[in-house]
Amino acid sequence: MRETGFSQLPIFSGSQVIGSLTEKVILQSLMSTTNRDELSKQPVEKIMDEAFPTVSEETPLTTVSALLQYEPAVLVAKRGRVFGIITKADLLKVVGKRS
Repeated sequence: MRETGFSQLPIFSGSQVIGSLTEKVILQSLMSTTNRDELSKQPVEKIMDEAFPTVSEETPLTTVSALLQYEPAVLVAKRGRVFGIITKADLLKVVGKRS
């Protein structure tokens, strides 16, 4: 995440989304441990959060923006396969272009 600048990532097992990893979850894990070296050795499955909601590519922007009020990201799927992610930053870019 540090290398790419992403603040949240979906976690996959094969092609199935099984969870999410966010800066918030990582920070919460760091704050709740006294051994940070131990935390860095934990598998992602131990600290990941629930999966992001998934919408179809046909979902209106108003629905996506409503979801983003409560979630850090929304996954976009086509025929059951995730092919994209929309974040709050992406939504702000779209709004900025419309102004």
